[in-house]
Amino acid sequence: AARSRTGPFFFPAVAITIPLVLVFCHSALTPLYEWDAFAIWDLKAKVLYHEGLGSGYFRSLPLSYSHLDYPLLLPFLSCGLYAAAGGTCAVAAKALCFILFAAFFLFIYSSLREIAGRHAVLLLAAAFFTVPELVRWAGAGTADFPLVVYMSCTLLPLASYLRDGRPGDLALAAVSANFAAFTKNEGAAFALIVVLAVMAIRLFARSGRPMRHVIAFAALVGLLMLPWIIFSSGIPKVHENYGARLLDLSAMADRLPMLKDVMLVFGVNLLIPTKWGAFWVLALVAAVLGRGCFMEAHVRAVCCILALQLCLYILVFTVSPRPLEYLSMMTLDRVMMH
Repeated sequence: AARSRTGPFFFPAVAITIPLVLVFCHSALTPLYEWDAFAIWDLKAKVLYHEGLGSGYFRSLPLSYSHLDYPLLLPFLSCGLYAAAGGTCAVAAKALCFILFAAFFLFIYSSLREIAGRHAVLLLAAAFFTVPELVRWAGAGTADFPLVVYMSCTLLPLASYLRDGRPGDLALAAVSANFAAFTKNEGAAFALIVVLAVMAIRLFARSGRPMRHVIAFAALVGLLMLPWIIFSSGIPKVHENYGARLLDLSAMADRLPMLKDVMLVFGVNLLIPTKWGAFWVLALVAAVLGRGCFMEAHVRAVCCILALQLCLYILVFTVSPRPLEYLSMMTLDRVMMH
């Protein structure tokens, strides 16, 4: 009887333990070797540690190779670890990676535990946390994995709010959406999509949630983002200004023939087992077998938000001045992880 109770939990527990160990080793035993990790995020952390926000670095064009306008949540966290360690130690900065990965697992487990049994949740967590690309980037020291964390910490509480109507879940979603916006520029687009989605749900889906909740949600996201908006308004944009390119309708029309190639690259990438294992295939099968869940408003809302984010990435790839081959090699994996 004891073996029968333990058996269903053994294999998913082992599957989850393996990536935890790998990310710990990746974080604690390797230096910062990803170019973006040390040339963008860790550089900013060191600037903050030594000079603070008043540094002239953020408006110094000769240093613009490091994307001066990138948000600063990850450098702030690394700077805090530097302060605790008493110096700029790369191992201290990367310790954050494992802490965030372990905390993310606990968050996912506790969130899904509200709606499913332990065995089902462990299987779902094992399918997610063993995705090769997730394990690879979780310990790399870039901002992509933290962005995944904060996007998830937005969507799951938002789904809980739409399902159960608890205002605290909506407040948590608002704070997490702001964290996403302060992690990467893509997170700011995500936060805007979430705010618009919440408004649309209230106006058109007859969700029955009080309008004051929606107004408070949008106001909280906007107020928390305001300091960074003000600070970054004077930072020169010397790299890909995708916001301006997306608003340039003539340039977008010229690039539209690229759209089918971009969509093909995205679709083919999902099927590479060395990158994603069977995750996306399992997700598609689960969506077909469990299609009844799409009758639930909170499930449709989360899927629509993710679909809009994906469409935005596809459009960005389409209007990018860089060749599609370069984007596919350098950024596609991280984009699909988001």
